[in-house]
Amino acid sequence: MHYRCARVGLILIVALCLFAAACSPGSDDGASTPSAATDTDERPDDRADPESATGGDVDTSAGPDDASDDGTDSDSVDTPDEAAQPLDRNQATVGLVRALFNLDPDEDAVECILSEADSRPNLAEAIDDQLVVFAQYSDDMLVDVTHGLNGCVEPIGLGGWATEAVGPSGEVRDTAPACFADAFDDPEQGDGLFHMFVALSFQFRYDPAFVDGITEVLTSCTPVSSLAPFFTSQAEAESGFTTIIDQDCFLEVLAPVEVSDDFWGALIDGAGSPIATISPYLAECATQPDADLLDTVPADFEPWSGTGLL
Repeated sequence: MHYRCARVGLILIVALCLFAAACSPGSDDGASTPSAATDTDERPDDRADPESATGGDVDTSAGPDDASDDGTDSDSVDTPDEAAQPLDRNQATVGLVRALFNLDPDEDAVECILSEADSRPNLAEAIDDQLVVFAQYSDDMLVDVTHGLNGCVEPIGLGGWATEAVGPSGEVRDTAPACFADAFDDPEQGDGLFHMFVALSFQFRYDPAFVDGITEVLTSCTPVSSLAPFFTSQAEAESGFTTIIDQDCFLEVLAPVEVSDDFWGALIDGAGSPIATISPYLAECATQPDADLLDTVPADFEPWSGTGLL
């Protein structure tokens, strides 16, 4: 399977379209990871060297109160309560799902995921090795994790997470979860579409075979018109609020499905600038309410005369 590097950011996918130019073309040589996750990366040396956890050499000298009656070092004796407990795989599975998708799977989902882990070694590693953080996932591990979780976790929950990742407004915010759930639950392409969405959201490599499919899903579930408030607020702020976007006009020009298809296609494959597909429609609907006002006070201006010159 061949992969390309995703060019989209973490969570609110569309928010980073304004900064798409910052993505390095050289990122195709390796999978990128969300910047928020880099703060939680653990150094391999720290995991391998037990002394690193204490910041250096451990002082093993025993004082009068440190030794037990039989002459052994009390620090080396584990009581039953202090002994290392075996990994609770059920709890670890809940933690994995919660960390990735902010969802709490029920018991049936946990059993299903653990069953999937029996045939997916990378999913089993993600569950069992608590030192593997998400930013350290390999591409194959992400495939196993997403394919293993999809179909086990309630689809509407994953659809809700996907909706939050895009951030639509209005009625679409209510309809999108079920729309995404239907796509992810598809018996033939659901696993691939879910992996594609997760890879895009977290800046991992993705399978080009699902580019058309996820573009269609995003166009159908979250048309670009549902993101209109985001684009208008950005445009108005950048103009110093001297330009106002006519919302009715903007929603009308964004309504054709071709506009959404062009926008999501540009955002996913990186072939063009997604904001460039929106800019002409912003310009078409832009108004300058203060354009007719005078810049200076007329010489014959009479205060409170009601002429409306100012």
